[in-house]
Amino acid sequence: MAISSTVRLAMIGAAFGVGAALLKRATGRARPTCSYPGPRPRSRGPAFYQGDPCPVWPVRTEHSRGGEVAFEDGGFHGNMSRRFSACRDGCSRHHAGVDLYARAGDVVQAAEAGIVVRNQSFAGGLRAVLIASQWGTLLYGEVDDVMVKVGDRVGKGQPIARVGLWPSGSHMLHFESYFLGTTQNRRWHKKAPAELRDPTDFLLRAQASLSKVA
Repeated sequence: MAISSTVRLAMIGAAFGVGAALLKRATGRARPTCSYPGPRPRSRGPAFYQGDPCPVWPVRTEHSRGGEVAFEDGGFHGNMSRRFSACRDGCSRHHAGVDLYARAGDVVQAAEAGIVVRNQSFAGGLRAVLIASQWGTLLYGEVDDVMVKVGDRVGKGQPIARVGLWPSGSHMLHFESYFLGTTQNRRWHKKAPAELRDPTDFLLRAQASLSKVA
């Protein structure tokens, strides 16, 4: 059954209430910090997504380039076609997320805790799951075998789906981030949507979780 935007926002509000209570309980403590494995990325316009200070990498993979984040810092790192803001369709629009290397069937996991607010159709005949937290909303795109439903609370690191396979044979996790309260993704044409946030810094912080597992 379809769930209205009002209901989705109410669910998000409930999730934020829990987060606010936890933050209040932690008053007087410094915000947790995690190791930062590389150079700081250059801003591409939209603000960086802050999110959980110590996120986990959003896909469990043994891909040879798993854990790679494409970005610029004066130099180039990774595959530039996969970075945030990369040109699409002859630069008539821009990439609203970061594409992460993974194999088809790899487990996609929540990079931070939150509540599922949307499960929608996406590119390549695949799905996208949107999870809202006290910081904002993350989109996990080009997935299938979704393991959660709208309204579910998910913990950090909890499996939520699997990396899908395009008819062309390509496979990856498409990752986007949005401002607090967003319940639907936005396309980036000439001007970046106001709700859109750059997930690059967040993903670079999430790389730290890979070194802990290794």
